[in-house]
Amino acid sequence: MRHLLLFLLAVTPLAAQDVLSVVKPSASGQGGARLGVPVGNRFTASNVSVAALVAAAYGGAFPLRETDIIGLPAWAARERFDVQARQDGPAILDEVFDDASVSKAFALVRAVLADRFALRAHEETRDGAIYTLQRPRPQSAGLRPTTIDCAAILRAGPNGSVTGPDGRPLQPCAARTRRGAIVATGSTMAELARVLSRIQGIEREVVDRTGLDGRFDFTLEWTPPLPPPGVDGGVPVPETGPSLFTALQEQLGLKLESQRGPIRVIVIDRLERPTPN
Repeated sequence: MRHLLLFLLAVTPLAAQDVLSVVKPSASGQGGARLGVPVGNRFTASNVSVAALVAAAYGGAFPLRETDIIGLPAWAARERFDVQARQDGPAILDEVFDDASVSKAFALVRAVLADRFALRAHEETRDGAIYTLQRPRPQSAGLRPTTIDCAAILRAGPNGSVTGPDGRPLQPCAARTRRGAIVATGSTMAELARVLSRIQGIEREVVDRTGLDGRFDFTLEWTPPLPPPGVDGGVPVPETGPSLFTALQEQLGLKLESQRGPIRVIVIDRLERPTPN
């Protein structure tokens, strides 16, 4: 089942003439891309694809998966660019570093995409395969209610600082990933679901249905799929630990169930290589 166009995306509330930008083909090669959230109406990205720019510009605090962007030309994922942009006026980024404020900050990037890459896009909701994050049994000891004042950290924003009992700045409350692990400090189950949706082996929308409110500290560890021989600097180590699906149940008392559900996608109507500076 497919639900057709919900609404045309407002490419940006900024007029193109309000944004100054420099876009150049990158000479850095295929590695070492850098792309951050615009801060103070300034944005810099290096060695990034247009696919990555679109994913960040329309994804909120978490970039979209490229599979959720429909109609990208092949060059948009292959060719790399360096981008600098700024807009004069009041800072766009709100105090709270959440989906709404990050999306508002990325209006600057949406303006660059519209002006320099002729981007026109719209949003649709389509029916597709998703996972729901469930709690099949009472709360596991692996999920520990956090004692950190996450509300204060969120109010401080990305450039603020909140100190702990030892006087050292606290990291933002979030779920952080490394290969084969998710380490969370003050993470919600909705945040965990969004992180899981980008893990190799899942790579589909994950919706929180745990019924667990509040924020938690936890560590989730599993054995990721083996890389091909020679990748990551050596011979793959045989799998000895649990899969991600098993680790979720054993360590956190949670379960992923495969279902069908609505998926938000961005459909590209027009996209061109950048105009010269």
